[in-house]
Amino acid sequence: MGKCSECAHYEYKGYNYKLERYERNWCNTFRMNVDPNATCNKFLLKDTPSNSGYTGGSSSGCFLTSACVEYMGKADGCEELTVLRAFRDNYVKKTADGDKLVKQYYEIAPEIVEKIDGSQKREYFYKYIYGVVTACVKFIKENKYKEALSEYKKMVVKLKEELL
Repeated sequence: MGKCSECAHYEYKGYNYKLERYERNWCNTFRMNVDPNATCNKFLLKDTPSNSGYTGGSSSGCFLTSACVEYMGKADGCEELTVLRAFRDNYVKKTADGDKLVKQYYEIAPEIVEKIDGSQKREYFYKYIYGVVTACVKFIKENKYKEALSEYKKMVVKLKEELL
């Protein structure tokens, strides 16, 4: 277990919807201010360049990054990517075939991104991916990890069948 400030749910400055203002040291899970040095049972390791597996450039190996960052105009550190990267590292890689699954993803992802970017249906594909991403993030936040992984796998299979 790590400190709140190292958690994927933590934001230095998060939006408090009840008070309609930004507040510091915000936990997106509990929707409240937290002590950055505290710990809790919902800790999820925050992705950093050293542990994410992300190689830089949004289309260099991760079509989720392409969908969320390039098409949707979100930052590389957006909630969707942070949650999904932490899910990959803290759940998927720890499953029986997790390392194999992640390796296969990184082998086919660049080709899928290339096909999407060259497609006349680029908008369709990126909206579809983003819809699946948001559903997976919702599942992860509800601790429905198997459902999130299942949805993600279905998306990859569909994209592979349609594009490769």
